Amino acid sequence: MSSEKYKVGTKLSFCDPQTGEGFEGKVVPNVKMPKDICVQWDTGLFSSYDEEWLDQFTMIIENHQ
Repeated sequence: MSSEKYKVGTKLSFCDPQTGEGFEGKVVPNVKMPKDICVQWDTGLFSSYDEEWLDQFTMIIENHQ
């Protein structure tokens, strides 16, 4: 499941508050937890998040049209 805000293809940026290291990722079809939003990071890692976490810790780079 994806929200209206985090549609498949939406590009995200995340900055680790502990290390300051930045990552970019893209919302992909959910392959993990139902109702979560799945992100594939540029490191190759896939992770699932709820919309609240993404709102708090990531920034949208581009919305997929």
